[in-house]
Amino acid sequence: MHQSHTFPRDRSREYLRDLLIATGVLAPDARELRGLLAWLEDFLAQQPSSYRHTLQTYSRWNILRRARAQADKGQLTDNTVGNIRNHLRMLGEFLTWLNEHETALDRARQAHIDDFISTHPDATRHLPQFLRWTHSTGRSRLLTSPTYRSQQTSPQRAGSEHWRTVERLLHDESIRADTRICALFVLLYGQRVANISRMTRDAVTVTAENVTVRFAAEPIVLPPGVDTLLRAHLQALSNNHEQRNGPWLFPGRNPARPIDHGGLEVRLKRVGVAPLAARTTAMMQLAAELPAAVLAGFLGIHPQTAVVWNTIAASSWNSYPALRRSQNSRTDV
Repeated sequence: MHQSHTFPRDRSREYLRDLLIATGVLAPDARELRGLLAWLEDFLAQQPSSYRHTLQTYSRWNILRRARAQADKGQLTDNTVGNIRNHLRMLGEFLTWLNEHETALDRARQAHIDDFISTHPDATRHLPQFLRWTHSTGRSRLLTSPTYRSQQTSPQRAGSEHWRTVERLLHDESIRADTRICALFVLLYGQRVANISRMTRDAVTVTAENVTVRFAAEPIVLPPGVDTLLRAHLQALSNNHEQRNGPWLFPGRNPARPIDHGGLEVRLKRVGVAPLAARTTAMMQLAAELPAAVLAGFLGIHPQTAVVWNTIAASSWNSYPALRRSQNSRTDV
């Protein structure tokens, strides 16, 4: 009998494979990891033999090891896989550029790095990690690359516009409920769309008194209006015979898969929510109100990142009820 990963990959077969996994016919595996492994095999086959082994070794020990660990935890997303592909493509361009300049990696000098970056500025996202590895493994001399820093400030929305959008999404029943909830998670809690798309139902707890949601370790009590929307959404999932037993809070067209985060971003933009600007505005306001430790515990960001947000937040936020209520209800925070 053929193993599931030996079948050709296309949309219909992937859909069938997901359903077979969901019903227990096939053992669970990570669709994103399968796709990454197939892509990597093709990518390496297209690279010149002079540096194919270097990319293969780097991918095995620095990329795939982390990707497998993320897949085991259910944290390997399509967005992550896309970033990995872009990373390896840029490294392929860099090594091709060295070849074209008749320079082997072990003979590359700092001037080569500087010249390459001058024509490939995005390489500063990708080269530092690779060059540290090549030096530590004896494949190159000590070479450095500036670390990528965005040259643009993160966009924000005016506070009044931000809150008008919140009010509209709370009450506009012409918009799908799941779209409204996802948008509110961005607007109120600064959550990334990729993280929202992969939320599972066990992150939500419903009682007669309130509804809580966990984006990280600490549960957040949802404010009135948002809790009503989420109660109704969960009831709709329970009433749908295809979705009632699935793990995802926001299932995709295939109930065995979460909603595609790219498609979700498009839906949010259609209802007037630009995810990056909305998230930045929410994080700035939250950081002005909450200590770094509380911010990290509620929103699932690194404590040092929370400190940075606290530092750059320029104004206080006096009108946000949900986190304040959760915080005040805990005596140990």
